[in-house]
Amino acid sequence: MKANNEFTDEIDSLIDKAGGMGAILHLMPVSKTQIQSALVNGDEHLNTIPLSLWDGCACLLAHLMPKQPLSMLVCVLKRVAVLWCRE
Repeated sequence: MKANNEFTDEIDSLIDKAGGMGAILHLMPVSKTQIQSALVNGDEHLNTIPLSLWDGCACLLAHLMPKQPLSMLVCVLKRVAVLWCRE
């Protein structure tokens, strides 16, 4: 199992290879306000947002990262969501 910071570095690298946050933000399954609300309520992994929403958007992300499994694409989306809310 990878250490959390190694995994985060891997996700960040995938985001960069896909063209950065700007190339991915339009695929968010919910609004920035909903993501911020989840984070404020202690949901650092955004699990209160239904997985089906993340999965649906991750399928759209596959064209930027065709060799990545769906689970990794969901992680990319969630990482972009968290970074977006930190801006």
